[in-house]
Amino acid sequence: MPNFFTSRIDYISFAAGLAILSFAVVLLLLRRLYKTATKLKSIELAHAQLRESTAQMLNTEKLTALGEMAGGIAHELNQPLNVTKIICQGVISDIRKDRFSLEELKKDLPEVVVQMNKMAEIIEHMRAFTSTREGMPKRAYEINTVIENAFKFTGAQLSAHGIEVKKELAPSLPILTGDPVAIERAFLNLLANARNALEGSGQKNRKILVKTYQSDDKKSVCIEISDNGHGVPVDIRDKIFQPFFTTQNALAPDGKPVKGKGLGLSVAQKAVKDHGGEIILTSEVGQGSTFKIILPV
Repeated sequence: MPNFFTSRIDYISFAAGLAILSFAVVLLLLRRLYKTATKLKSIELAHAQLRESTAQMLNTEKLTALGEMAGGIAHELNQPLNVTKIICQGVISDIRKDRFSLEELKKDLPEVVVQMNKMAEIIEHMRAFTSTREGMPKRAYEINTVIENAFKFTGAQLSAHGIEVKKELAPSLPILTGDPVAIERAFLNLLANARNALEGSGQKNRKILVKTYQSDDKKSVCIEISDNGHGVPVDIRDKIFQPFFTTQNALAPDGKPVKGKGLGLSVAQKAVKDHGGEIILTSEVGQGSTFKIILPV
């Protein structure tokens, strides 16, 4: 009988110990799961904050570029405004001198509408340029038109910085499909990079050459942006497309130097990759650099 009770007690003790051990293991697992969940939540929150901060910085980059283009925008808007003003002044003068002609007005008003449409196009272009929407609808566009639009707003700025621009745009290039505003932003970022390289080079005769042409296999359209600046050192060529990597100072809209955010080239590369293309850099220290955009037809 004592052996029976002793065995029963040992069994109960073993079972109780096993239950306690199991409970402790469950608590440990729950604690680890809680820590893991907390860590994952912290990582997710950090990623969300990083995405938000990056989006804000990208938007700042766009607004800074828009500020730098303010002179060119004002010039483009000033021309249709002047034409409209002259037409309206002529109509007012005719009314005052009692020589108003309805036939003349029928000729003048359509021209006023044409000039208003020009200004509306410029404003719409700037609205699209600063848009934060992703995944814009794809449409057909001509790469030379994209480049000419970009120079409308940056040509005066580059000239003011003493930079000579030469364009060799091949005619009758194939039509491309995609988001032309995104490609224009990429092109403008590469232009800004060339300008910064020239301003920091000490070069007296600062030059930028922009070329467009079709690849030999006819499958791609190529855009080259070349400068005669100081070139890109070999040890950083693999880094220049990384976000936030920068070796240069940029100019704020007020003309004061500010530290570049290092987003221009990475944004350009992303836009081009989103269109199935690539950017290739060739550079020689002391001679200059060429960034080649390749976009599939």
